[in-house]
Amino acid sequence: MFTSSEAHEMHAPKRYLHFTENAAARVFTDAANPECPAANWAVLKAGRSYNVARALAFCEEQFARAGVAACFVWSPDAAPLAMCSDILQQSGYHVGQSVVREFYTGAEESLDIRVNDCPVRLEDEPLRGASGQLLAESCEGWPGRLNLLKKQLRAGAKAFFAYNRAEIPVSVCLGFGYASAFRLFGLYTAPSQREKGYGMAALRAALRWAQKPEQKYEPFALVQEENEKAVRLMRRAGFLGRPQQRWIAVRDGTPGTRQNDIFWL
Repeated sequence: MFTSSEAHEMHAPKRYLHFTENAAARVFTDAANPECPAANWAVLKAGRSYNVARALAFCEEQFARAGVAACFVWSPDAAPLAMCSDILQQSGYHVGQSVVREFYTGAEESLDIRVNDCPVRLEDEPLRGASGQLLAESCEGWPGRLNLLKKQLRAGAKAFFAYNRAEIPVSVCLGFGYASAFRLFGLYTAPSQREKGYGMAALRAALRWAQKPEQKYEPFALVQEENEKAVRLMRRAGFLGRPQQRWIAVRDGTPGTRQNDIFWL
């Protein structure tokens, strides 16, 4: 049974990506950003009468039209890996699995939570000045990630920046609203400023904004299980998490889709 947040997120046509869907598959592409896996991916849907090869061909046609690398990912409505793994591998894809923890609010904050008593601002123009430099720094090592982030922000994503005493932004928490859900998809703190409570300050500000009566959002996030620092931070912030086994299929040479120091999901 899907939660309301999952059901909306997996079907939502992203306003910053080209979206194509039929009964067998769902495809997101960005022809202007072909090297970014987070902007070009597809879901092979589950179904009673299901032809994986036909669904795969439909997706590959969309990827070819956009001129981007093909990437297939798990989703709550995706076909079981056992059903499509052989065909994906026969078609030249490498299939990898990982555990992702799905976090929703619902618990009290930890007593040992560390929050810096610093200014946190929701920036109207986060791509300018020092704020823009911090966002660019957070995207290093992600092919095309900054280009995608720019589109997300222009489409309505929110960026909450925590400032140090020198009035320099040192941490940022990113989120995007989908119907009643507010998905936290990024949290980054400058390396020299970590373990000082800035990340928690930015995260808490994002949560308080999302849960205001006029917003009525339900915050949630997906974090790689092996990212122990992020998992611990979410728990201390009052999130409840459950593990999920997920998979991704890419061809050789396709850039990686994740990084452990931050969570972009």
